[in-house]
Amino acid sequence: ARAWMAASDDPAVKRAETSVQVATLEEIALDEPATALATWGQLQDPKVRAAAVMPLALAWAKRDPAAAVRWLEERGADGTDYLNSYQGTSVLTQWTKKDSDAALKWAEARATEDARMKALEALGGELHQDRLSWAAKTELYARVSDPALRARALTWQLRNWSMNEPEAAKAWKAAHPALVPPDSGINP
Repeated sequence: ARAWMAASDDPAVKRAETSVQVATLEEIALDEPATALATWGQLQDPKVRAAAVMPLALAWAKRDPAAAVRWLEERGADGTDYLNSYQGTSVLTQWTKKDSDAALKWAEARATEDARMKALEALGGELHQDRLSWAAKTELYARVSDPALRARALTWQLRNWSMNEPEAAKAWKAAHPALVPPDSGINP
């Protein structure tokens, strides 16, 4: 079937062939990421290579999310911001759940404050159902070492949390008054 797909000029068959190749790499990456990466590196079709990046990273992240993040950063050298996507956020959240200290250190090492804030938001899984709980995300942001960035992240987080779970957000703020700046606009 693969030989027939490869020989076909039908666009629908070509899309199916790409899907089969991507699904195969994804399945391999679950147990043998090195093999999947080596196979990905040998792909000749740039469309298939591009289509396989995020599925491969997501599968790899189930085993080693830190390595998947590094690989996505390397792939991003061409200007594509793989980590600033729905699927990229999922990879980052998996890393946070597995090793929050390393993930937090990575976020804090971004070049600009806006990039650091964006990375922090992504670590908490802002965009998808696999995100951290409101409380867990707030605790993560409370560990940010830079006081200005920590204040910005906590203010943003507590405002969002208070719109969804107002009593829990107020209780957290009351228990951690030194962490939340007085001008945060969050009611006690």
